[in-house]
Amino acid sequence: MIKEAIASAIEEATYPEGFDVSTFKKLPSFKARIAYVRERLPKVAQGSSRAVFIVDDSTVLKVAMNAKGLAQNNVEADIGRFSESYPVAKVFEVGDNGAWIEMERAVKAKPSDFRKIAGIDLKTLEQVIRYWQSDMKGHSYFVKPPGYDDYMEESEFVNILVSLMADYDMPAGDIGRISSWGIVNRGKPELVLIDFGLTNTVYQDFYAPKEPKKYPW
Repeated sequence: MIKEAIASAIEEATYPEGFDVSTFKKLPSFKARIAYVRERLPKVAQGSSRAVFIVDDSTVLKVAMNAKGLAQNNVEADIGRFSESYPVAKVFEVGDNGAWIEMERAVKAKPSDFRKIAGIDLKTLEQVIRYWQSDMKGHSYFVKPPGYDDYMEESEFVNILVSLMADYDMPAGDIGRISSWGIVNRGKPELVLIDFGLTNTVYQDFYAPKEPKKYPW
């Protein structure tokens, strides 16, 4: 259902000559998909769970490398349907249970872009969302940053961002990193999250330290 909802309103991505989309979609394993794409598209980023490749001027392809990548691709596919409501890159298509997604291509953001576009610098944004999340969970890990109440009352960008965090239980740490952000032009420059697949559920399932096994003796 996610795939149909996303694909219904998007133009098809233009893959370069030599990249056969139907062949790629039939590949049965993480290793085979990564190998096929790596030979045919330029890579722009790679982490422990996914690799990102340029398709054309407006599209990138995120390919899962393992189960962690599947989970994060599916989160982004879900949230990406609501890119008009949240500051996230659009997701155009998702395939094979999250094995890959086509996403809106963005220019990497710089810290200086935040004050210009969103009216709040990145460091302050990180402090605001960390404090907000800590406060919502009933903790007192962080000191209330200067101007916090004003940002919460007056900044549309901050309010949309904390709504996203609340709706999908997203940790503040990743959102506060510059590497998670890009800029797209939708009639005007907009800051969007380009790496937003880590929810607390995904973290607990795949990244949190596991408790040592307890034996009855």
